[in-house]
Amino acid sequence: MPALRCRSTPTTEALQARAEEVKALRQAGKATIPVSPGTEKAANPFLRADDKVIAAYYGLEGAAPAEVFAALRKGKDSF
Repeated sequence: MPALRCRSTPTTEALQARAEEVKALRQAGKATIPVSPGTEKAANPFLRADDKVIAAYYGLEGAAPAEVFAALRKGKDSF
């Protein structure tokens, strides 16, 4: 899922850091979970549908979080 997150939302430092961490863990044959709720929220755009930056990325400034979430899902469905 990190690849989708990097392509479907604006890149953030937290997202990039988590993607690199997951890549390294997988290469080492280690589990990528569990992870703290804070880390997951920072890296997972589906948990930040109320984020104005994500809304703007989809051209949904001022939209309800549900609309932003729907745009994220649509992006995932066509990934």
